[in-house]
Amino acid sequence: MKLKKFLIICILPIVLNSCNDWLDVDPQDTVTEEELFSTYEGYRNALHGVYRQMSSYDMYGQEMSWGLVDVMGQLYYKSRFKSSTAYRKIADSYAYTDKRVKPITESIWTKTYNCIANCNNLITKLQTTDPLIFPGAQEEKNLIEGEALALRALLHFDMLRLFAPSPEAAKNDDRGYIPYFSKYPSTFEPDRTVTEILNLVEQDLLKAKNLVGSFDTIPAHVDMLNMAQYRYYLSGESSYVPKDLFYRYRGYRMNYYAVTALLARVYNYMGKHEEAYKQANEVIDAAYGSWDTKVYSFTDAYDVESNKDRKMYEEIIFTLSNTLLLDRYKSVNNYNDNSIEFTLMTKTTDLKTMFDDGGDCRGNAVTELIGSYRACNKLLEPTGSAGNYSRSADMIPMIRLGEMYYIKAEYLFRNNDKTEALKTLDDLREARGCEREGLNNKINDLDSFLEELIKEAKREFMQEGQLFYYYKRLNIKPVRTMPDNGFVIPLPDNELIN
Repeated sequence: MKLKKFLIICILPIVLNSCNDWLDVDPQDTVTEEELFSTYEGYRNALHGVYRQMSSYDMYGQEMSWGLVDVMGQLYYKSRFKSSTAYRKIADSYAYTDKRVKPITESIWTKTYNCIANCNNLITKLQTTDPLIFPGAQEEKNLIEGEALALRALLHFDMLRLFAPSPEAAKNDDRGYIPYFSKYPSTFEPDRTVTEILNLVEQDLLKAKNLVGSFDTIPAHVDMLNMAQYRYYLSGESSYVPKDLFYRYRGYRMNYYAVTALLARVYNYMGKHEEAYKQANEVIDAAYGSWDTKVYSFTDAYDVESNKDRKMYEEIIFTLSNTLLLDRYKSVNNYNDNSIEFTLMTKTTDLKTMFDDGGDCRGNAVTELIGSYRACNKLLEPTGSAGNYSRSADMIPMIRLGEMYYIKAEYLFRNNDKTEALKTLDDLREARGCEREGLNNKINDLDSFLEELIKEAKREFMQEGQLFYYYKRLNIKPVRTMPDNGFVIPLPDNELIN
């Protein structure tokens, strides 16, 4: 694969006036690479630049979350997409080679490898940089390198999940699918097997966990991850909030627990369920302070419904941000009864099509009727009072607490502990307003467990781009009409090697 040498996107110093403004996606000035890395601010801005790139519409700001990837997961009622659109072509037949679809998949590929190149440039520069250039000295240097490594791993992992078969499908396959770039500059890397890519992702994440852990887990910094004031403080000043703007919202960036949760996701995809369980459990059990307060806990269903906390932001482990997200969503959806496209179910008011419990706040509060159709409202402003939605309107959730419970439950069930597995699912479902033991009569064996797990994922990750990967990992087609090659997007034409 040939990869052009890209300049790092430079982000000017940021004033954090509202939640997650550190990831605002706005046009910015650029500087030369030499100027960029001449001061510690340049390294910080280069890291922020990667986060900003990832939040663009070609990537997680649309196509790799609520856009193309959720269409691939059959989240939406396909007949609402106009027949000539790329999304309809995918929903109908996974027509990846269609002229309307290819520009989207090619852009995902190009922009993602651009981000990877920027991560590698930053990592390379750090190798020869005196740690004393940073206000936080070696700790800050480790932090920036660890975040860049973790982002590099995440980006390669998602390229693998899109452009290569699942580990189960490729277990007897020695074919190379995508390259893994770990150097800068690099104009060519060979395509690697699924196993090789996953091993490199694991390697990067384990190193990243140690690096960010050297900052995040020391007593002086623990509160940056654990206390709510650090994670989503809105405005003004507080003794709880660091004066240095770089460290605000540390709890939402690629921090220690975000890397740990990503490791759990990767191990689960690899089929290493015990390793996935250990990482997930570390996140679930994470606590701090003399009162042993949980770092992450589920949002109360009442708060979801009454305070309009549709994204349940307190339980998000890692998020990106785009302040233009809602405007973008509205621009591709004319919300009236005649043209709404991103609908979840058929033309009905019946929630039972998707939600198996009448008390589930994900159905009652995170979906709404628009005309005669039901849509997820995570990307829609509430009518009337905004409640807590204003704190999360710009968020693009990447990893949330519920996924850790699904990983834990799957390991327990595969390990013949059905009682604890169902209890783990009940802990999540009860937080969502469901009755306990609602799944007990539906689950008898592993196949029925996995079937219910996918249904749960569909409810939990609406418009967050994860549902498709559940189907793919478990080799369960979202629809019977999906072609056998529907789980793998072909490489862009200009990346094919003769």
